[in-house]
Amino acid sequence: MNRFWVVFFIFWPIVAIVLCAIAPSMNWWFPGTTGPTHGEAASPLGQRIDDLFYMILVITAIVFILTQAALGFALWTGANRRNDESAKSWFSHGSHNLEVMWTIVPAGVLLFIALYQMDVWAEYRIKDNFPRERMEAVLTRLGIDFIDESQLTADGQPVRRVALAEVTARQFEWRIRYPGFDADGNLLPLLPDPQPTDLYSVNDLHLPVGAPVMIQLRSSDVQHSFFLPELRIKQDAVPGLVIPVWFEANASNEYTLLCAELCGWGHYKMKAQFVAEPEEEFLEYLHNLHAEQNDDAFLDHLLRLQTDAGEDEGLAFQEFLDQLEVDHNLAAFRNYVRDRRDEMTAEEFTTYVGGLDAETAAEEFNAILQQSSAETADAEESAADAATEEVLEE
Repeated sequence: MNRFWVVFFIFWPIVAIVLCAIAPSMNWWFPGTTGPTHGEAASPLGQRIDDLFYMILVITAIVFILTQAALGFALWTGANRRNDESAKSWFSHGSHNLEVMWTIVPAGVLLFIALYQMDVWAEYRIKDNFPRERMEAVLTRLGIDFIDESQLTADGQPVRRVALAEVTARQFEWRIRYPGFDADGNLLPLLPDPQPTDLYSVNDLHLPVGAPVMIQLRSSDVQHSFFLPELRIKQDAVPGLVIPVWFEANASNEYTLLCAELCGWGHYKMKAQFVAEPEEEFLEYLHNLHAEQNDDAFLDHLLRLQTDAGEDEGLAFQEFLDQLEVDHNLAAFRNYVRDRRDEMTAEEFTTYVGGLDAETAAEEFNAILQQSSAETADAEESAADAATEEVLEE
């Protein structure tokens, strides 16, 4: 019976070692094993975090095997000695050298782990270590003027607004605020307070791929936790705080966005998606948001009038509107036609729309765009001439 318990206590550590060895092949491993990355970290920082996990796993596995082997040896030796009635008991009052050794060695291992992971922790958590130059390069390519001259930092430098989105956790969804576009179609910087031009979505976070990007994380009610398992990114959202969080996706894909903090009865509803996409597609997504949020069905009314005039006219006008949407001029065309409505009586506008087929609309609107471009070029040339004259006078 004694040997039964010896075998019993030796058997389960062996099972644990075998399960640990086969875990990667069975997808019993890191988060996201069933996702697009199949358990591999989808960000450079996540890969470094995984390396830390592997290092700690190797250390703990070695310690586990050695301690379980010592335990098995002690149990087996004790069971054999118990059956030998002639064997004498062995008493020990401890060993000072052993106690010093098993105190210093674990302390040294823990100190090594603490020091080894400090650069990874600092890169992710300390603001001064954020890869701001690469973040600002993304904003420059997107055409964002992110330097705010109206506000200065403590050292007298202009504030640099590098966040591309604000993510607000609330029971039980993620609300996302993006910067909008100015009158010339340029993407604006994301300001701390909501602006009339801002764009919004729910549970659908889109950001550029292949470069570090930053969000501002908030909570509007209780504590939540922003968790991108495939990227190994996790940050609590605390009420009353605005927390900068940066990350970088390696590849274009749809990743899981979860809340990792039990935040109430509807906690399970807070599953969303993070879409990492090329910068051109990110801009396209924002343009589509802008069109959706500024759509007042006015163009649908124009399209119905054209369709009522004839099927061919309706199809031609629809193709014209589709092309405007591709060129990101749809909102400008709608505003132009609405301005014409304000300049006319109801009867005059009805007559105008009745004669506004696709070809006429295209010619008229292109003429307006060319006129606007010419006026802009003239203004820029006048400003350059004025600057040159000032320099010559000085």
